[in-house]
Parts: sequence; C-alpha cells; structure tokens
Amino acid sequence: MTFYFLSLIWQLLLLGIFLGLSRKTRSDWTPSHPVYLLLVTALFVRLVPAFCLAPGSNYDIESFSLVGQHVLQREDVYTGIDTANRHPYLPLQMVWMGMARWLANKSGLPFPALVRLAPIIADTAISLWLFVALRKRKGGANPTIAALLYAVNPVAIYVSAFHGQFDALPILCILLGLSQAGLDPLKSGGWLGLGIWFKSWPILVFPSFWNAFRNQKQRILLVAPIILLPLFGIGLYSYFIGADPRWVFQNALSYNHGIGVWGYTYLLRLAGIIFAPLQPVFQEIFPISRYITLLILVIVWFRKARFEYPAEGSLTILAGFFAFTHAFAIQYLVWILPFAILCGEFRWQKLFTIASFSYMFLAYNTLILNNTITNLLPWPLADLAIIIPAGLPAWLISVGWLWQRLREPVKSQLTT
Repeated sequence: MTFYFLSLIWQLLLLGIFLGLSRKTRSDWTPSHPVYLLLVTALFVRLVPAFCLAPGSNYDIESFSLVGQHVLQREDVYTGIDTANRHPYLPLQMVWMGMARWLANKSGLPFPALVRLAPIIADTAISLWLFVALRKRKGGANPTIAALLYAVNPVAIYVSAFHGQFDALPILCILLGLSQAGLDPLKSGGWLGLGIWFKSWPILVFPSFWNAFRNQKQRILLVAPIILLPLFGIGLYSYFIGADPRWVFQNALSYNHGIGVWGYTYLLRLAGIIFAPLQPVFQEIFPISRYITLLILVIVWFRKARFEYPAEGSLTILAGFFAFTHAFAIQYLVWILPFAILCGEFRWQKLFTIASFSYMFLAYNTLILNNTITNLLPWPLADLAIIIPAGLPAWLISVGWLWQRLREPVKSQLTT
C-alpha cells in the first residue's frame, strides 16, 4: 500500500514538473551539460517506477512474458493457444521479449521490470533526438526545455515505465526517418520500415515521407525498405520458428481492437444503449468504422497535410487520427507528443497532456495496474460509465487540435 501511494505522488509530481517546464519554453536557460541532464532525467523518472513503484505485472506484461517464453522455445506465437490473440504485431518486438525472458530466467531479476527497459531506452533516445533537432534551429523554443518536456512527460512515462508498452520504439524510428526525409530515401525508408516492423501504425505517416521526395527513383528507393524490411522480418521469423507467414500477416492486418472506447464510436455505443431501437443501426456502423477513419485521414491529407513538410504533415495526420479513430488503446496517447514538440505546438501539447493525464491517472491506478474499479461498479458498466468518459476531454482536445491545424495557413509549404 505504501508503494501505491508513493506511485501516486510520483505521477502527480511528474505532472507538476511538466507544467512548470511548459511555462519556460522561451527561456534562455542553457545548462552546461544538456545531453547528460536529459539522459539522467529521462532514465531516472522512468527507472524508479519501472523497478520500484510499479514493478508488477499487468495483462500486457503477462502477454510479453508468454510471447518471450514461446520465442525461447522456438514455438509459434501467432498460433499458440495462450498467445494467439496477444501479439497482433509483426515479429520484431518479440525478439526483445525473448531476450528479457532469458535475462529474467538467468539473473532472477523481475521480468516486468526488465522488459520495460527497451521502451525506456527508446524514450530517452527520443528526448535526446528532440534536443539535437531543435538545437539546429535558430530562434523558437529553448531546445533543452523542449526536450525535457518529453523527458518528464507523464503520458510518455505511463506508457513506457508503468505500462511497459513499446510505442516509443516506432516513434523513435519515425523521428530518425524524418531526419533523412528529403535527403536520403534509403535511410528514411529504412527507419520507417523498421518502425512498421515494431508496430504497424507508423504507416500513418508514410504519405508525408513519400511527399518529401520528388522524383520516381527516390520514391522507389524510399518504398523498397519500407516493404522489404517487414517482409524480411516475417521470413526470418517463419524460417527459425517454422511458422506459416500467412498467420503473421493475418494477425497484423486484421488487428481492429478497441472499437467503442474512444471518441465518436463511444458516443455511438452509448447512444445504442440509451436508444435501444437504434442499436442495430449503430452495430452496422462498427464493422465499417475503420473505413470511416481511413476516409477522414485521406481528406485531412488532401486538405492540409500534403502541403506540409514531413514533420508538420505527420503531426496533422496524427491529430486527424486521434480526432476520428474508430479503435483505440490507451498507449496511443503518446504518439503525437514528440511531433507536437518538434513542430512547436506547445500549447496544444500541454492541453493534450493534461487531459490525457487525468484519463490515464484514473485508468492506470484503478484498472491497468490495480484493478479496483469494480469495487465501485461491476464490469463492463464501470468501463462505460467511469473509465471511457474520462478520455472524452482528451478526444475533444484532439478534435480542436485538428480543427486548428486545418484552419491555419501552412507554415512551411512543401508543394502547391
């Protein structure tokens, strides 16, 4: 119980530090060793919860452990009885899961803490990347403060250090790809392909990468590693495990979890409960909701994002995704934050972080890390009446953020 309250204090302290730094983005403060400061800060604020305050397991950590055990035994994860529905991604993540499982077996250190190290290190690298990228710009935000806004961001820390989710890895790959966008199509595409190999969602920003290169040869060089790297990973996995690659594709492409827990699909779900005669109508919408999301993103692309440089275009697309996504998982909330910092969207990043924190504070402390929400209401009523509504402010801010980005003039026009 003591660690539970210390964990709550830690979470609130992180929010306070983040809010304090948010007021200093134009400060001229220059520490003597900014890289060391970022490195130590980003690692410290994550390692403490990962190893001390919330080192226990959760559903996803249990999934990682099961997947890691299958990898060590060279058994197919995608068709395993206990893992068939627990790994809807391409196989790169499971390499670290297997390594973490092996290290835990050999060292006696807790697997939940060890497996969190990969996203924690990736989070730290993102902070350092943001500092280096922003330091090259003249004017604008203080690069150290801006990078610290990600280093201490409680949303990012929830995802990597408390939850143990791997989303920081594809984010880092996208950022590294952005650094080569318009310059080296092979490197840019290689990083994006690696990100997709971790998780499939980086495909959302592919159009912005494509638009950064102007001739056909460059675009072919860009696309080649984006396609070949994931295919290579599937082939490698199938060869060593003896798996059918069709199952890998099927799991990754058919993933459609979390409909009705965010945004407009939750409102439709709620309306179907309140107005029972309309429920069959809403139930017909859910199976096609992914196509609604895709249609909205196409509109956002042609309306605005295609005119922007890759970083800004990626931010616009991600804002569109959060405003109109049909499916959702809580770890998604970290995706947009580094791009907001990179593009100088500090006001919206602050609002989004505050709203997301309030949602995550409730969800992590009463459901994901400590399942006590059912003491108030039985499941799934607790989800419908307490957990999901807590995410509505973050969703509404996403809608406003997208509206603002669509209305404002293009700051850095790529093409007309």
